[in-house]
Amino acid sequence: MLKELDYATSVNTMPYSNSGIGEAFSAASNAQEGEVFFSEFKKYRPYYDAVAGFASTPIYSKGKFIAVLIFQMPMDRINNVLTHHKLWSEKGFDESG
Repeated sequence: MLKELDYATSVNTMPYSNSGIGEAFSAASNAQEGEVFFSEFKKYRPYYDAVAGFASTPIYSKGKFIAVLIFQMPMDRINNVLTHHKLWSEKGFDESG
């Protein structure tokens, strides 16, 4: 597991409260069980200014809110999956994919 610059920091305070992870946390913190939220994809400083988005959902136990689950979605990895690492021709998708 990679530990980025935001490791063991608060998403409620600066500098991360106004970032995608802060937005995702805030949305899920005030949500009903089963709701899922997505942040905008934009540069994320702890990911060395690479583009990333976040998905979040509240975690409930016995009807009581206990935590927020947040998943970071790095755009470069998503692009690699969707474009077959830009090997369109070799994968049978012609010149442009």
